[in-house]
This record gives sequence, structure tokens and C-alpha cells, in this order.
Amino acid sequence: MLNVWIGVTLLMIAGISLQKPELMTLWLIWCACGLVFDVFLILWWVYELFVGDAIEALTNILISLLTMAIEFGFIYVIYTIFSNLSNATKNEETNVAENSIYPFMMISDQRR
Repeated sequence: MLNVWIGVTLLMIAGISLQKPELMTLWLIWCACGLVFDVFLILWWVYELFVGDAIEALTNILISLLTMAIEFGFIYVIYTIFSNLSNATKNEETNVAENSIYPFMMISDQRR
């Protein structure tokens, strides 16, 4: 599982640095699937809360909620970058890669 996280993260970094938003779609899909998995686990632990060990179930629910919050944050940030890169490559006048001094860092020069 860790190898998949590392691979997906490397694709995301490559998508940002090479300004290829299509490389970031796997990251967005991965985080969305993680959210679905966390919802399933929360439902399972709510069931366990009523029939089993309450303290362990509450701890697991809190951990899953924290994981979901982090994944929502990841999705928000990466989707914002994804949409900005997608819009920049569609519009020739505001193309970040062509109008920047440092295309790797996407810093544009306002003096031009």
C-alpha cells in the first residue's frame, strides 16, 4: 500500500512540475477511493460501537475522520492546481509555461 502511495505521489509531483494536469488525475481518483473506504470503515466502527468495544470504536472513528479531513484537503489543493494548469494550457495568452521566467516553478515575470 505504501508503494502505491509513493507511485501516485510521484505522478502528482511530475504532473505539477511538468505542467501536465492529466498526471494528477490518478492522485484525485486515489484520494476519492480513500474517502469511500473511510466511509465504509466509519459505518463498520459505528456498528462496532453499539455491539463491541466502545473506546476502541471511538478511537478508530476519530482516526478515520482525521484521515478523511486530510484527504479532503489533498483533493482541494490538487484539484485547484489541476484546474489552474488545465486552464493555463487551454488559453494561449495566459499559458504559464510560455510566459514564465522559471517554468518549473511557474513564477511569471510581471515586467514583460
